[in-house]
Amino acid sequence: MTNSGKTELTPYQKQMVETKKKIDKYRLNDESFLVASCYKNPELVFEFANNVTLEDFSSNYWKCYWTVVKELVTVKKATVIDELTFNQYLLEHPKVEKVVTEAGGWELVEKAMTYTDDANAKAKYENMKKWSAVYELLKKGFNVADRLSDFADMTIDDIYAYYDATVNTIFSKAETSYATYDIMDGMDEHIRKLDAGANLGFSMSNSSIINNMTGGLRKGTVTMIGASSGVGKSLIAFLYTVPQCIKDKTPVCIIVNEESEERWRNELLVYVANQVLGLELSKSELMRGHFNSRQMDVLKKTLKWINEQKEEHLINIIPLERYTMKSALKIMKRYCALGVERFVLDTMKLPADVSGDAPHTKMMQDTIALYDFCKETTHNLQVTCTCQLTKESTVRRKLTQYSLGISKNMADVMSLMMFYRPAYADEYAGGKNQLNCWREDGNHKIPFTLDENKRYLLAFIVKSRYCSSNGDAIVIEWDAGKNSMKEVGKVSLSEDF
Repeated sequence: MTNSGKTELTPYQKQMVETKKKIDKYRLNDESFLVASCYKNPELVFEFANNVTLEDFSSNYWKCYWTVVKELVTVKKATVIDELTFNQYLLEHPKVEKVVTEAGGWELVEKAMTYTDDANAKAKYENMKKWSAVYELLKKGFNVADRLSDFADMTIDDIYAYYDATVNTIFSKAETSYATYDIMDGMDEHIRKLDAGANLGFSMSNSSIINNMTGGLRKGTVTMIGASSGVGKSLIAFLYTVPQCIKDKTPVCIIVNEESEERWRNELLVYVANQVLGLELSKSELMRGHFNSRQMDVLKKTLKWINEQKEEHLINIIPLERYTMKSALKIMKRYCALGVERFVLDTMKLPADVSGDAPHTKMMQDTIALYDFCKETTHNLQVTCTCQLTKESTVRRKLTQYSLGISKNMADVMSLMMFYRPAYADEYAGGKNQLNCWREDGNHKIPFTLDENKRYLLAFIVKSRYCSSNGDAIVIEWDAGKNSMKEVGKVSLSEDF
């Protein structure tokens, strides 16, 4: 106790304080560089918004500057940040304004932007994370004071490897114990979670059979929808996703590389007119144009319904002129920073940047990159992708993983794979290979055959981590002209040999 009544710091505490000051000096340059880069190029905010936390900042000034630029871009949708935009935000947030004004206001940002380079922003971000980790080591009692100059030249992975090797060496000869669990313990809480739907994903529209079998489309996973060319895989993805997103007010981002946004506008018009409003409007009518009074009346009613939903910004279409997985992930990163959790990638195919003699290897690498991006431990997103099946699949009766037209190893990271084909002419009632289908009513199976006046799709669950894929196909009444699909039962098919 000193004469002033204040408790004097111990030598250890003094060392902690001094080491913290040294770490903060290292951190300050990286913080200012990264934040100023985001003011200079606001698009960078989407690159870091989900990963940079306020705890990563040592300077309260740059913490506030980061808060301002992040909200201007992700909330207020600013694409360019100038002094007027910046000051307008401060007027609305007086507490932040006080801190920023003390720091130097817009002049500090303007000065910092003169020495930034977008190409180095990621390196500065990684340095921020490195020094945050070093500071956490300090707080946990690790002696980092003598190694700060070494850490300045090391990456965060190098530092991790150093401490990992040190700890492993210390405990290599010691006996270790492992956490064990009695799986009967806590079962009541487990049941409560299950009852609340903890294991369910997003529902697929008009698909009670598949939803009951798979539990829907889960976050943190990739679902593949496969079909041969011309079957309608893009439309299937649309009908599974868009109607449910509108109903649940859940935004979705659809990345397309084989169709324009005009195609998807048409699909929405036809779906809403026929399936939501119960009116009559076909795709052929849209294609021909020159609408008569009835058609124009339907379109006006459809437009009114769509406009009522428009403010929600639920359906976001991004056409890619040149498809690569890198460009698709960049878009997904931007939209997940805006709170979007659902994505459709239509169509997953060999990218424009493929080269060499191993395109299938590139496809596998892209699939792994997609899964790593969306899995639960990273961004926890639900992604549905479409793919084209082999030409051979057009003559097969039962579709399997071998029907995949591109790298078959892609299946390894998929949680759910559903392949589709049209019912063949000889499978309708009275045909040579008539399908003997059934619909379930409680414990009873009610038989039926395919009506020659309707069109059908057969859906095969070729892989699922949530249910068995026993060979039964789901029978779907299908009207692509009016965007109607309705599950009506199941059918059992044998392997093609």
